[in-house]
Amino acid sequence: MGYRAGYKIHLNHYHLQFTARYRIYK
Repeated sequence: MGYRAGYKIHLNHYHLQFTARYRIYK
């Protein structure tokens, strides 16, 4: 767990930031 869970959470956070930015631009 630990490392993989943290990595998944990090990717999810990055994806949320990207989608939010995309919505603002569109």
